[in-house]
Amino acid sequence: YKGFDHFGKCAIPLNGYSLSYVEQKLFEWIKLKLLEKDSNILFMKYLENKVHSDIKPLILWIPINELFVETPFLIGNSQIIPLSKLKIDDWEASFLETSSSEQKEMKENFKIYVDNLRKKYQGLACVVTQIEAEQSYAHEYAIEQAQKITSIIGILSGAVLFPNAKSACQIKGSENIAQAITFFELENKMFRIIEGSIEKPSSQFLMINRELIQEFRNLGLNRISDLLAKDQESLLSFENKVLNFLFLYSKASFTDEPVEKIVYVLSALESILLRSDNEPIQQNLGERLAFFISDQLEERKKIIKNLRSAYSIRSKYIHHGSSSSELETIKEFLFFVFRFFVLLINNCHLFGQKEDFLNYIDDKKLS
Repeated sequence: YKGFDHFGKCAIPLNGYSLSYVEQKLFEWIKLKLLEKDSNILFMKYLENKVHSDIKPLILWIPINELFVETPFLIGNSQIIPLSKLKIDDWEASFLETSSSEQKEMKENFKIYVDNLRKKYQGLACVVTQIEAEQSYAHEYAIEQAQKITSIIGILSGAVLFPNAKSACQIKGSENIAQAITFFELENKMFRIIEGSIEKPSSQFLMINRELIQEFRNLGLNRISDLLAKDQESLLSFENKVLNFLFLYSKASFTDEPVEKIVYVLSALESILLRSDNEPIQQNLGERLAFFISDQLEERKKIIKNLRSAYSIRSKYIHHGSSSSELETIKEFLFFVFRFFVLLINNCHLFGQKEDFLNYIDDKKLS
């Protein structure tokens, strides 16, 4: 919400603070009433004073694991910017300037902290979000933006295209990369220790240069960015459905288990290509996918057959295995769905409702 809501003589912004913030201020006010019995301030007035003092312009930097960018670029309401040495130097200098000369030990500890920060985060790309809010709300909002953006990067980077590929570009600290420590022993003596990732080689860093940004834009980055930048209230019904599809589809970017990819991708397709749970799923999903992405009869037949095979593989998920022929089927399936994603993103503005989109495809079947 924007603007102000008036509670008697109080004017409290409706945005920029969280429910937990209001709860915290309520407990503070109750404590104040109990300790200062002569305090007659009403809660809404107390909240108004606190909100106006705590809501400030903030810039939040959230590092992304294994992501590096050549130049900053915009997605939605946030920018992707590398965390440079100069920026960390500025943070360190500003802290040291505001510290008193008596705080020698604290300054030394802070320098050690900054050195560790450099080793861990310097050079990584960050999702940088500017917002006017109190700190807890700002943090929640920035994390939400970063999660959405890493989902989109996971799709555009191609991790959804290959059965064994996995995007490592998640919020730093949430990537869940499997690690292990190994002690080597020979003749009752330990002679070596190895610590590190045991992930498959597919979890590699991503370097986004100017050429790759342009490729992302050709695939639909600008349209996705426009959707993410919109307020929830201004999104069309179908645009909401498309965003829901994107975030379901993006889950396939963060697993290198082929059948898990099928589970996520089919769920995403069902969310956007089915009218209801009552219609035949495989028939309608296969035909609508085929008619939307292809004009060739033979290829349409191939797409429908491939989708049925994908459902068959999903039904055998409990066996946890895929033959080489299944991997080829999965790869082909992922390719067809990626084509669907690109066409959907670049044409979603043509439809106001999901019903309009499905009518368009069904009309193509009868034309």
